[in-house]
This record gives sequence, structure tokens and C-alpha cells, in this order.
Amino acid sequence: MDKLSPDCLDIDAGNTRIKWRLSRGGELLLSGAADGVKTELRASISPYSASIKRCRLSSVAGVVVDADIESLLKELCGIRVERAASRAVSCGVENTYEPPESLGVDRWLAVVAAYSRYGKACVVVDCGSAITVDLIDEGGRYLGGYIVPGLGLMRRALFQDTDAVKVEPACVSDLGVGRNTSNAVNHGMYQMIVGLLERALAELRGGGQAPLLVLTGGDALRLKPFLPEAAEFHDGLVFEGLARVLP
Repeated sequence: MDKLSPDCLDIDAGNTRIKWRLSRGGELLLSGAADGVKTELRASISPYSASIKRCRLSSVAGVVVDADIESLLKELCGIRVERAASRAVSCGVENTYEPPESLGVDRWLAVVAAYSRYGKACVVVDCGSAITVDLIDEGGRYLGGYIVPGLGLMRRALFQDTDAVKVEPACVSDLGVGRNTSNAVNHGMYQMIVGLLERALAELRGGGQAPLLVLTGGDALRLKPFLPEAAEFHDGLVFEGLARVLP
């Protein structure tokens, strides 16, 4: 890596992990994920600290993690972190959340990225610790969305108060009626999510629109084969939105 060329560090701090990308002139150089700021993230970016001249942050991780990230970048790179925030309007997308700034910034960035990329009605699905489902109409108006537990959270919630259904995660090849407890649990969780996405798509179609299903997040590819129609998958949708709102 050319240490003389300025680089940009983008950070997506979520509920469970901190994902990061290092780029130069919009070209991805390196990427990774960390469980903590003071150990793993520090170790990951320290070798490149001399070349990092900018840091853009999307965070829903809370004030303690945010403060740790800001302190780390100031110490290692001597720079101030630029934080993305949900706005009433960004990049041609109108935010109807009440109030707009209360919308999770990761959801907002994914919505902005999807509409900027496709310019049409979309259902944007981020499959992480929680699964968020957000709707945008043809004119770029963000209509709101849904938040439900992700696959891991569903499984842990079911296990917490039951004894007979403590089954391990399994590779799901179909969503037919479960004829054993493992299939009943694993197929049932997928069916819940698929049903929600069908409902979200129908909501936009009810207004005469033809929405595109756009997926991101760690569990997205597990769900993709069972979705009601073809879907676009983008691993870095939040990062793409971050680059658009903080160019």
C-alpha cells in the first residue's frame, strides 16, 4: 500500500460487530470486521494509520462504542470522525419517519443507496442481528418499515423458554411443513421472514408500483433462495450509502 496516498476508512458499527472498509479514491483496498474497538479494530487499522486521512462512521452501537471509535481515530490518525445521520432529505430521498432523525442511520443509508442505485420503488431488507424491512416508493419517498428479530435472535428467544425445541441451526433446502422438530423450527423461522417480505411487496404493489427487492446483511444469502421473486444482493449497501451522504 502506498503510504503517501490518503485513504478513507469507513466504519459500520452495528449491534454485534464493527465492519470496516479502507478505500482510496472510491476503490476498495481492504475490509474486515471486529468484535471490539480497543482490541480487534485497533489491531486491524493500526498498520495503515499513517495513510488514513478521513473516517466516515455509521453507528447504531451506542454512545460508548462511538466515543471509543472517535478516541481511537484521534489517537492513531489524528483525525476527526465524520458521523452520518438520518435526515429529512438526502440524495433525492425524502424521509417520512417521525421524526426523521429517529430512523436508524444504517437503515437510512441502505435506503439511500438502494434508491440512488436503482431509481425505483424498493423493499430494502437488511438481514443482521435484527431484520429490517424498509419501503421506498417510485418517487423516492421513504414510507417506513418493519423490524423483527434476525434468525439468531429468533432461535435464542425460542430456546429461552422452551425445553423440547432446542435444536441446532441447520442447512435449509426447502420450507415445507416440518416433520421433525428441527425442520419445524428452522423452516418456521424462514417462513416468518418470507411472509413479512411478501406483505411488504404487496403493500407497494397495492399502490400500482413494481418494487424491487434489495438484500444486504450477513443472513441475506441464506434467505435469498426462498424469496417470492428475484432479489438483488449487495453486501456493502450501508457503506455505499455512507459514501453518498458524506461524499
